[in-house]
Amino acid sequence: MIKPQVLHPKQGVEIWWLPTNQFSVLRLEFNFVTPQRYQNTTQRRLLANLLQRSSAVYPTQAQLARKLSILYGTEINGKTTIFQNLNLLSLSLTTPDNDMTKAFVDSALAVLFQLIQQPNLNADGSLFDSKALALERTNLRNLYHSLQDNYALRASLQLQQLLAQARPELKVPAFGNEQQLDLIQNHQLVEQYQQLLQQDQLIITVVGDYQAKIVPMLAEQLTFLKPAQQSIVLEDLTLPARAQILSAQNVENIQQSQLVLAYQLTAQHSKNVWRILNMMLGGDDQSLLFQEVREKNGMAYSIYSNLNFTQGILKIQAGVDEAKLSVVKDLVAQQLEQLQTKDLVHLFSHAQLVLINQRLIDSDSVDQQADRLLLKALKPQAVLDDDQFILAIQQVTFPQVQQAAADLKFYAQYQLIGAKP
Repeated sequence: MIKPQVLHPKQGVEIWWLPTNQFSVLRLEFNFVTPQRYQNTTQRRLLANLLQRSSAVYPTQAQLARKLSILYGTEINGKTTIFQNLNLLSLSLTTPDNDMTKAFVDSALAVLFQLIQQPNLNADGSLFDSKALALERTNLRNLYHSLQDNYALRASLQLQQLLAQARPELKVPAFGNEQQLDLIQNHQLVEQYQQLLQQDQLIITVVGDYQAKIVPMLAEQLTFLKPAQQSIVLEDLTLPARAQILSAQNVENIQQSQLVLAYQLTAQHSKNVWRILNMMLGGDDQSLLFQEVREKNGMAYSIYSNLNFTQGILKIQAGVDEAKLSVVKDLVAQQLEQLQTKDLVHLFSHAQLVLINQRLIDSDSVDQQADRLLLKALKPQAVLDDDQFILAIQQVTFPQVQQAAADLKFYAQYQLIGAKP
């Protein structure tokens, strides 16, 4: 495996570089990192949208799109994510990088720097262009309205609010909400932009450039940044033990109900034990939940499980008829019992194989490689080497999974109940 190189061109800036020729593209991402704050969440998402789609040089999305199209389909994307107690505003560039397109790489990088350094502001630089802001505000509002029909996502977000009672900054998703959007003023976005350059720490990930033609010059182009001296501090967000189950529900005139159950993980088991358990329980179409609850008994339209290591939670979610909610809960409990007592060695081996194959498939994705670099920058204990990950998965035993299943603690539930009109 090619080892990443880490550069520190200035205080508050890190460059994590994987100099590989595995891909025919160069991927570079600026990740501006700051503590997650509830009141700033939607502002940062709106700012990311503004920065990625126009600039002083390309004041409309159409003009920017035309420029990118002549650069062999170069792509620029913006997003915000919440990682533990941190908020990341990210702008990424993916551009072809080979002998034929080398002349275009510098032009593509110039566009990215223009978006960051020369945002689409008015003549005196005090406000964002009103038309651009109105468009992005409308786009974001339309996103929020579209989510009203995504009942699974809404139920999952409601469970997150339930779990985040002691951490209000985590009650809002990374894409924000309409309530905050309505209150955002133009000058606040300009202030957020200035804080981005002057206070946020910056982690730049680079995948590609194996001939070292781009990365050594990056430091010379970062003089406009004045990041704060504060260091990134990741906080432990593991949920505290509770004597009582957290529970909430809402009733709406919808056809399908949503059931979301949360189980607390225990610290004595490794992440790889939990990964295999999750895959066996509800990770794919061979899992217990899918086969027993959906296929065999026909009690759910959909059912699956996933892991949230940040909070130490295994989540099970199902789309069901309202009349079948209690039956589905009983069937879920039965599958957890099966994990503890039944001979499921074949399913265990399948889960190991799926996790290994997923890892290898992800390694062929330039986006996944960039995400791994970012994770390693934020959490030094993260595993980058595929062989090391595979060995750790292979070393897990079925009895360890059985014990982990026995140690799961039912923690919270949310029900979005569909009442027929």
